[in-house]
Amino acid sequence: MVSFQATPVLMVAAAVWATWRMAIWRRRGGDLIRELGMAALLAWILVVVSLTFFPFRIILYDWYGSANFIPFASIAQLISETVPEIAVRNILGNIVLFVPFGLLLPLLFARMQTFWSFIWRIVVISVGIEMLQVFTRARAVDVDDVILNALGAAAGFGLFSILRHLTARSDRGMELRERMAAKSEREPLLTALIPVLGTLAIVVPLMLASINAETLSSGADGVLADATSIWPGSSVTGSAEVNEFLFVLLHEGTFDPELLALVEYERVLPGRYTRTSWGDMPVEADSQFRWHLSAFNTDRNELPVVAVWGSNGAGAAMIQIRNVGLDQRLELPEGRFFVVAIPYDVEKHQGLNDVLQDFDIMFFDDAGGDLTGEFEWAQ
Repeated sequence: MVSFQATPVLMVAAAVWATWRMAIWRRRGGDLIRELGMAALLAWILVVVSLTFFPFRIILYDWYGSANFIPFASIAQLISETVPEIAVRNILGNIVLFVPFGLLLPLLFARMQTFWSFIWRIVVISVGIEMLQVFTRARAVDVDDVILNALGAAAGFGLFSILRHLTARSDRGMELRERMAAKSEREPLLTALIPVLGTLAIVVPLMLASINAETLSSGADGVLADATSIWPGSSVTGSAEVNEFLFVLLHEGTFDPELLALVEYERVLPGRYTRTSWGDMPVEADSQFRWHLSAFNTDRNELPVVAVWGSNGAGAAMIQIRNVGLDQRLELPEGRFFVVAIPYDVEKHQGLNDVLQDFDIMFFDDAGGDLTGEFEWAQ
């Protein structure tokens, strides 16, 4: 697991923001009142980033997020399936989170001082946050979050409207509002991309470097070295790669009896792997085998990969793997030990786990003769 804490990222974001604001001040001049308002906006942005993205944890062998694109579905689920305290906290939390934006953004940007010009930009901001969560897979992506964020921002805009009405009676109040609101023709959202992209340009490479350091390459210094480190003195005697999974077969000949082991790795980034499981069996017969299922989750459209491994003293040339919806023959690699793997494209149905409890494994020679009786199932 790779874990990223909020503090370093927020410090980078604050430094980029401060640099950006100082550059604008030097080039165009500035107003202290407006900069105080911008500082308040930055502070709340950092709060939102901290709450929506952190702690950012990646479980490399289970790096998936969930998504809901049906309006009000997750709200209904919260209300019907969780205790009231949790439902209220989640729903009100998403509303309250955007209330300060409804007040601060119209104060700071004149182009956002009418409701419709304000609300569509808020929706864009909220959708942007959800899209980042798609890429990071760190949180659930939910259209209901956008709806609740927009409601909170609308409530904040109501506070701005009240404040505007109250200050309209005061010359001093109107002067302060005039000093705070930028009247630039530039699109506020495009202007905000400067600090956002600057922060991402610094943070993303550092995060990728951390992920890279926690994963393994496919070479001798990566997966193979990791596999043999489980049993010092063991050697790699075979491998099979199917879909996102790599199976490495190890042999340890100094034990009595000898040991075979299968180590499973999952590809989590291009060319990068993480170990997900391993198992071993003693070599107690010239010809024996065991099968192994990779990790999978049909709710995420993941299908299992079936790996069969063992010793081949009988000299079999082919292996046949059968189950419901599966009947496939594969060539066995030459040598005393073997590992083969195939995806099992089984459809979702009731009793799926029961179906996967057993596979019919058969072995054949070059001429098609059945050698299955010479192979033992290793318990």
